[in-house]
Amino acid sequence: MVPLRRPRRTCYHGCMSTQLPILDHAEAIRGAVRTHGQLVLSAPPGSGKSTQVPRLLLPESGTAVVLQPRRIAARSLAVRVAGELGERTGQSVGFQVRFEQSRSEATRVLFATYGVFWQRLLREPDLPGVSLVILDEFHERSLEADATLAWLKRLRAKRPELQLVVMSATLEIEALVAFLDAPLIEVNARPHPVDVAYQTPKPQEPVWEQAARGFRHLMADGERGSVLVFLPGNYEIRRTAEALAPAARQAGYEVLELSGASSAEAQQRALSLPGERPCVIVATNVAETSLTIPGVSAVIDSGLARQATYDAERDLDTLRLGLIAKQNAVQRAGRAGRLGPGRCLRLWAPSLETSMAEAMPPEIERLELSRLALGTAALGDESDWLSPPPAARWQSAVARVEALGARKDGRITPLGRKLLRYPLAPALARVLLAAEEAKIPTLVAAMLAILEAGDRRTTADEGDLYLLARDLMDGRGRWEREVRETYRQLLGLAKPGPDDRSASECRREATECWLAAYGDRLAYRQDRAYHLADGRKGTPVGTPTSPLLLAVELHEVAGQQGRQVSMPLYLPVEPEWLGELGKPERVCSWDTARSRVVQERHWRMGALTLRKEPMPSPEWDWDAAEALLVEKLLDGTARLEAFDEDVAQLVARIKLAAEAWPDYDFPRLDTEDWRVIYHELVSRRSSAAEIDKGALLNVLRDYVGPLRMALLDRELPRQMPLPSGRNGRITYFEGAPPELSARLGDMLGLSGTRALAEGRVPLLFDILAPNYRTVQKTFDMTGFWQNTYPEVKKELKRRYPKHPWP
Repeated sequence: MVPLRRPRRTCYHGCMSTQLPILDHAEAIRGAVRTHGQLVLSAPPGSGKSTQVPRLLLPESGTAVVLQPRRIAARSLAVRVAGELGERTGQSVGFQVRFEQSRSEATRVLFATYGVFWQRLLREPDLPGVSLVILDEFHERSLEADATLAWLKRLRAKRPELQLVVMSATLEIEALVAFLDAPLIEVNARPHPVDVAYQTPKPQEPVWEQAARGFRHLMADGERGSVLVFLPGNYEIRRTAEALAPAARQAGYEVLELSGASSAEAQQRALSLPGERPCVIVATNVAETSLTIPGVSAVIDSGLARQATYDAERDLDTLRLGLIAKQNAVQRAGRAGRLGPGRCLRLWAPSLETSMAEAMPPEIERLELSRLALGTAALGDESDWLSPPPAARWQSAVARVEALGARKDGRITPLGRKLLRYPLAPALARVLLAAEEAKIPTLVAAMLAILEAGDRRTTADEGDLYLLARDLMDGRGRWEREVRETYRQLLGLAKPGPDDRSASECRREATECWLAAYGDRLAYRQDRAYHLADGRKGTPVGTPTSPLLLAVELHEVAGQQGRQVSMPLYLPVEPEWLGELGKPERVCSWDTARSRVVQERHWRMGALTLRKEPMPSPEWDWDAAEALLVEKLLDGTARLEAFDEDVAQLVARIKLAAEAWPDYDFPRLDTEDWRVIYHELVSRRSSAAEIDKGALLNVLRDYVGPLRMALLDRELPRQMPLPSGRNGRITYFEGAPPELSARLGDMLGLSGTRALAEGRVPLLFDILAPNYRTVQKTFDMTGFWQNTYPEVKKELKRRYPKHPWP
């Protein structure tokens, strides 16, 4: 059992209920803000901070703006606070979110999302008419939340009367208090207990089946309250709702879906109906914080979420499915204990929690930052952050915005001001601006709405963004509200132009607008796949036949066959649209499969090779080919088959000579020596396999020089004559003395010690039995005969009785 704090009930009858824990701190909150102008407030879920603090601090004049991470929270909180005052939204309490607002001149408390407020800051940096800003649920650390905090800190130096409150159930308190130099109030409310249990998934069991199994378990265990199920996205929500339906009907439960993409009516129903009758609410992480859903006494947590994360290799944000953090798991479980004791069923094994992060890093540390780079250029400051952006990613984002012509020397340009009109990433805003110039903004606005809203559900299984946009423009297909509202918003911002061109002309011009901003996403068709410039192979939705595609959207998921790349949205590109390919480029590269250098002619557009053909060897740039082969030999990618025992012994002798005669200028055969040797070897060759042993030995000997080689062969020989008349083999080693190996019988009569290299290198005798196995190693043969041989002789006579042993 894991006890989680449980808040008391909120009064909905036009008064601030004294049951709410936050009200016990009302005077302290007012006093801190009155004295210091700012406050950090930490309070547990359900303590009343989101609904009551705005009313406690309502300024005498001006507006109080309360910021929320999500639209559903901003709208629902405004409805709740207005209801407590006996009003409708739009009077003294209003809200403003993307696509929707309810406010008037009489509005004193405005609930808004961080994204909408950030756009307002870019238009009105001094916030005229605003007296108080409350940053709620700040622990989620969205990009806009961090940017807003940084700007408000700076703005308060200019407008000290502007009050600032930062609050959440879980805050990085020490860092935040130090950053703002603000007082801290912590509200400690006694929580309701939440029993936490675990349900380990079965092999290959999809998350919707896990959730349905968990719901059946709760019902069998006597659960009668409403159940909140956390899932990573809309697809999983729909599949779970289908899987839950039979058991829910049997138990008398209604299944409700709750996500940011749901309509306002559907959201409000999911937030209110569970208080009237048993429901199972299938939701994304929009239900983690801010909102108390009445009647919920149990939570089923999948432990999954989709998070946007920066991919450094491809310099873009990708949406990945992964584990939530422990902090999120606590927040989710706490939803079951807001109104009384509850229970939480986690759909994972307890051991999995060792691999969970404590908390999700802030978006400023994990997302692409070009929007922030443009916004801070508009505000004229980017120096003071609670969590500074990663330096390399920030520089990349600034360079990207500068390349668009939207920022220069840290300041926004006139073009950048135009791009700020659109609630889009700078590159996408540039696409829409180009469409205005080409007088096709309606078509491109439809394309952008589909891309931004992330919905592909039309009457056709199609990934061609042009055809999808035409469906949206003509009212065909089943489009989510998010797509339709985004389209309407972009149409309101874009300047419409005449649309009297043919479909083919419109398609080409729209594609050219996208190519200007996303030329690095061009892919060419080969072997039934489309190849991207970064080497990945993508599979498009539908059945495009064009030789080239512009991958407007890319998804990458892990599978049994490795990482799979799909292209949900793309634009077919005809080669002639790219203009003349121009002069081909000579490309020298390493063919890993064949272990050889190849040279080809490449016709490129940006980073993508659109056409290539092999070059005949007489036309090769042999200097480039030889240099590449040398590098592959040096780093071990290419290996010399000719490097056998004879070559290895010559190399060992040369290295030993360099140590024995430091003044004789023998090469040490380090990397630079081998670079020279390899360059001699690879002349007009494209692979290591073309180099034979004889050539390698000759180049090594030539590199040492004839005089030094004569000394080497005399003083560090490969063989030495023995008393028997035979020659003993000398083997050389790096870091160990050379060894003379011979059978004992051939060494009879050999005494004393021996040294090589003019007496500088002692020689080790490796004495062998008749079967050529070592019986003794020694530097002193006289000592061997006197001290060791008698014992060795006994053993050898026993093993070889017919052999004469002197």
